[in-house]
This record gives sequence, structure tokens and C-alpha cells, in this order.
Amino acid sequence: YPFYEGDATIALYIVKMVPFGAFWPLRSGEEFTVTYRISNHKYENYHDACWYGIRDIIRKTHPQAEPLSVPPEELIRLRLDALDHYYVDKTAEEDPNLPAGYVLNCHPQDGVQLENIIQYGFTGQNILNAYNVLRYGYEHNNEEYRRKAVKTADFFVNTIHIKESGMFYNLYNVDTKSVNFWWTGLLLPLAYAQGEELEKLMGPLYEYRKDVIQKLVSMKGAYLRCMNEDVTALLRLYCYEKAKGTEHPGWLEAIENYAEFLLRTQEQDGGWYRAYDLKGKPLLEPTKWFGNTVYEQKSSTGTSITFLTELYELTKDEAYLKAASRAGMFVKEYIIDRVRFNGGVHDSIYAKGQLIDNESILYPMLGMLSLYETTKKKEFLDAAVRAAHYFASWVCLWDVPLPEDSTLHKYGFHSTGMGACDTCGCGYVHPFQLMGVAETAQIAVYAKDRELFDIARLYWLGCNQTVETEERQWGYAMPGLQEEGYLISWWAVDDPMFAADTGFGYRLKGEGNKTCFPWINAVGVKAYWAMLDRFGSVDFDKIESKFF
Repeated sequence: YPFYEGDATIALYIVKMVPFGAFWPLRSGEEFTVTYRISNHKYENYHDACWYGIRDIIRKTHPQAEPLSVPPEELIRLRLDALDHYYVDKTAEEDPNLPAGYVLNCHPQDGVQLENIIQYGFTGQNILNAYNVLRYGYEHNNEEYRRKAVKTADFFVNTIHIKESGMFYNLYNVDTKSVNFWWTGLLLPLAYAQGEELEKLMGPLYEYRKDVIQKLVSMKGAYLRCMNEDVTALLRLYCYEKAKGTEHPGWLEAIENYAEFLLRTQEQDGGWYRAYDLKGKPLLEPTKWFGNTVYEQKSSTGTSITFLTELYELTKDEAYLKAASRAGMFVKEYIIDRVRFNGGVHDSIYAKGQLIDNESILYPMLGMLSLYETTKKKEFLDAAVRAAHYFASWVCLWDVPLPEDSTLHKYGFHSTGMGACDTCGCGYVHPFQLMGVAETAQIAVYAKDRELFDIARLYWLGCNQTVETEERQWGYAMPGLQEEGYLISWWAVDDPMFAADTGFGYRLKGEGNKTCFPWINAVGVKAYWAMLDRFGSVDFDKIESKFF
């Protein structure tokens, strides 16, 4: 106190900028003291300066996240049990497409399903969930889990795969028996609502985004990131089943058909565009949504790399490794070295369609690690370390005080270890950083970087904190559910979109966002398997004592 950000802030409103400041409410005779610590260090580049800022806090304050309320194995069981409540499949008589998948879309406080939509990648992660369910089914002799996982993958291959172009749809509406086109999560009602119902569901957001909505609503295509996420999971599912003695040639055919799409569409500079129409042509309009610079238009390039390197490991086809390496050099130069990561999330509600966010540096980090482990080239390890440091900069390193009458304060929420989402949110945190926990820990081990390893542990504990268990309750409908995000700031508090009578109402400081999607349990369980595969354990203390 005091502070003042002038008229160039995005804090209290989404669509307009207002002066934003705060001052101590002085009373007569009151005295108080303010202390500042000013540090001045010089570094050769932004990366080194950025990492100094994070590392210095860790060394000085040693932040600690809350311990898990139950053992990790129990946490995984609860997550998958909750997810199973939202599994849907149909017989041939009910729907000749034979849909199968996890349609979790609810307010976790009541658990009531909102819409039966199977989403792929980003907020759905259906094939990653299928991998998690299948693996758990094998390890715990749960034949029903295995059946559901295989059926989910079969539907993805048989109906969601577009054989002519090699692509995949991003969404299937079970109730209307049709594929649809997912252009942003907050615009998900576009997939099932029209007219007045659409405007009612979206509230002021409809007017905010009307120019973009009117262009997107009739477009047919798919996001690169979404396709890459679930085809990568399908590849891992295929390899896991093959190792167990079951071949799925149809799965491999779809995987390789998609890989041919990637080889065919890769640009000369090694990048790919953010989205493509159903024939495999890049989507560039509206520019507000798909970008008007190379950094925005090709912001999702990093999501292709791990898939291609893992497919190379399976097939030994040099074309896949060559494409992955070309993409790696593009991502290293344009995204990591120039610090131009953006556009990871697909649901911007701001004037800018692509945001600087944590997910847009996560995938470059994963890609660089996979290239290093495949090629052993030091330049990829150096890039992986740099990307991991940026990814680490999104962790919350202290417990932000919350209003005493807020829901999160009531349940004892601690923000330490939670992951920030995007820069505009200025205090919106979520658990997606679980997707990169094991890889962050692995890069830390390769680089002998203890503070980076500390970040991996913070993410693991902080982002698993809010899973409902009998021992640690959060007011959710059943054990294993977790809310998508949490407000630890007064972000957008004055915006009419967040008024009490809208679909987005009462998302205030100290409240959750009242949303639950399949990605939440997908990334939580993925982190567990990835830690076991890399370290044989999820005990960070034991891993630390071994490597540090």
C-alpha cells in the first residue's frame, strides 16, 4: 500500500480498462510501517533473470505445500471412481456410431451432469482418461474398466478419426448423435444451444464475443493441440495393450494416418498452425482468435513433438524424428528463446484471443525433453531446462490471504503449490500443472537443479490438494471430484458477467469456479503414472535423497 496501476490494467473488468488502485483506510491517530526489499542483479538474458527471481524466493523462504490427505494410490482410486460415474456408451440400436467416453461436465458441488458431450484434448482428455482407466484396470484386475477404456478408444478411432484428412474431431454430442466443433470452452454452449437459450447460458459473454462467435459458429475444423493430446494418449494406449499381448491394428492405422497429416502440413519453418479445417487447410480467420503473428498462429507447434518422437520410438521411421526435430528447432527459437509462449488455453474471454499462459510453455517443455531423451542432443536439454524454468514460474509460492467468509477460507485452502493459469487472470489458479510434474522432476534431475525439483514437488502437492476425500472435504458431491479453478484475487469482481444472476456468477476471491471437466482427473492420474515410470515412486523425499 498504496499502489496504482493507472488506466492500462485488466483487473476489474473484462472488456474495459479502468484505473485500479488501493490505499490503506487511514483512521485518525493510526500508525503503520511498510518495509521494502530492493534487489538489483544483472543477467545476460530474460530467462536467467526470471529464474533468479523464482529460485531466490525458494532458497530464502522454503515454501511448503499441504501434504496429501490420503496416500497417492488412494487418491488415484478415488479420481477414477468419480470419473467412472460419468462414463457413457450407447448400443448400436441407440446410436449406430457406438459412442463411448467420459462426459464429466458438472458443478462439483452437486455433481449433476450438465451436457453429455465427449471432448477430446484440452478440457476433455478422453483418450488420456482411457489410458489411465485401462492401466488401472490391468493393475487391479478390473475387467469393466478395461472394457470401457477399449470401447472409448475404438469410438475415437472408428468415428472421431477423419480418415480422408487424417485428422480428428474435437467433440461428440451424445444426445444429438453428432460430431460438433469445439472453438472455446466458455463457448461450449455453441455445441448444444441456440438463440435465446444460447444468450441466456452465456450471459454478457455473448455480447463481448459476438463478432468472434458469429464467425466461429459455422466453421468446421479442429485444434492442433486437442488432436495431438489425445492421439498421443492413443499411441501410449496402443503400446500398453501391445505389451499386454493385445494388438489393435486399427488404432495404429489411425495413429499413422494422423502422423501423415502432420508430415503433410508441417511448414517450412518447422511449425504447424493452430487449427485446421476438415480437409487439413490451416484456419487463419478471425485473426483475433487464430492470431496475426507467427508466435500466435503457430503457438501450438510444441504439442506435436512428443507424439512424433514416441511414434519414432515405436516404428523407427526416420521421417517422424526428422519432423519432430524440425519442430523442436522452431519451438526452441521462436517460443522458448524469444520468450513468446502463448495461446495454450483455448477459452479466452478477453479482448485478446490468445493469452500468455502456463500451458503454452508446458508443451514446449515436454517436447524438448522428449527430443533430448531420443537424440541425446544437449541443445534440446538446454531448451528443456529453460522451458521448465518458465513453467516453474507459474507456481504460487505463498498462501494468499482469503476473505474470512469465503468458501475456500472455510475449507482451509492453501494456495502454495497451485498453478497460475494465465496472466490476465491475475489470481486464478488451477491444477493443470500436474500434467508436467514428472517431466519437471526429470529435467531437474538431468540439470542437477534442486530448486526446479522443489517446484515439481510443490505442484504435485498443491494441485492435488483439493480432491474431495473423506479425510479432507471440500463440499463436493463425491470423493474423487475436484474443482477446475480457484480465485485468489478480486479479478473481474466489478464485471457484469460475474454478477450473481449470470451463468458465471459469484466467481469472487475465495471461491471456486463451480466447474468440473474430465481433464482434471486425467492429468492427476497421468502425473502418478509418469512419476512411477520415471522414478518408480511418487515419494519426492526419497527421489530427492537419491539424486540430490
